[in-house]
Formats: sequence, C-alpha cells, structure tokens
Amino acid sequence: MAPTMPKQKGVQKKTQKSKVSSKKLPSIEVSDDDRLPGVVYIGHIPHGFYERQIHEYFSQFGKVLQIKLSRSKKTGSSKGYAFVKFQYAAVAKTVAETCHNYLFFNKLLKCEYRPLSDIHPDTFFRYHMTPNKKPKRLHNQAQNEEKIVSSFTEMIGKQNKKMEKLQKLGIDVNLADVALFSIGHFQPYLMM
Repeated sequence: MAPTMPKQKGVQKKTQKSKVSSKKLPSIEVSDDDRLPGVVYIGHIPHGFYERQIHEYFSQFGKVLQIKLSRSKKTGSSKGYAFVKFQYAAVAKTVAETCHNYLFFNKLLKCEYRPLSDIHPDTFFRYHMTPNKKPKRLHNQAQNEEKIVSSFTEMIGKQNKKMEKLQKLGIDVNLADVALFSIGHFQPYLMM
C-alpha cells in the first residue's frame, strides 16, 4: 500500500485590477511641418563612421529614411559630411540639438537641422560609384605600338627642350645614359 498524500487546499491567485488614472496627459502640440520628413546636416564626421554606422547610430532617435555621405569621386573616401533624412522633422530637430558638438572618435560632430525645402532635390539621389575602376583599368590596359611611340617621341622632345634651356643657362649636363636606357626600352617598337 502506497502512502497517500494529504490533499492540498487550492491556491488562489490574487490579482489586482489596475486602476486607470482619470488624469489626462498633457497634450503636445505638433505642427504639420513637424510631421513632414526632416533633414540633419552632419559635419566633421570621423574616419570609420560610414553609412552603416550612421544608420545604426541615428536610428535610435527615430526612423531613418535616407543617408547621403559625401564621398570623393577620385578615391571613394568620405569627405567628412553627410545628410540624414528622418521620417519626422521633429525627430530631426531633436537629433540636431542633441548631437551638436557631440564628441565622437575625438572629433566634435556638427549637426544642423535643415528643412526639406532648403535641400537640393538631387541630394539623396543614389548612384553606385565605383572609385578608381576606370583609371585603374586604363592604366593596366595593354598599350598599342602607336601610343608607345608617340609617348617616346614626346619624352625625347621634352628632354631636348630641357637640355637647350640648361645650355642657355651655362649648365652642361650629359643625359646620354638616360637616352640610351629609353631607346633600349623602346627599341623593339622603333624598328617597326
């Protein structure tokens, strides 16, 4: 025979009904302009604070619609300023006030609220810039004989002009070694 456990009395859960306060919250006046998108200009952006980092940081304030980080066409590196478009102008104003002169990676961020009407319409136009692709491709491209011969004749012409100027100044310089090296380098193309 198994020992029997005494029956426990039912445990009743005590719940309290939350009382909704009859006090009204103060109403906040929001103008129609604050419901439109707002833009913040951000200057003095430190190295390493790029589009993804800007989006992650400023999304804590509100919804970020677009980001335009100005970049150099030549190198693709940041120029140090950006525009961030928020869903509401009120959020953009708050960000501009909060983040102005904020120390970030040993640089003071400069933030200004800009109304959407003051921003150029093409500011947030996105094109996929691939820096250095074209110059690199042109530089690495195999050159034909005509280009090599023309660059060689240009180089010899410039060298002769420099020699004449130096002789007029009374300076004797013998660049025969340089000329021989150049001719030796271009010899296969000159034989054609």
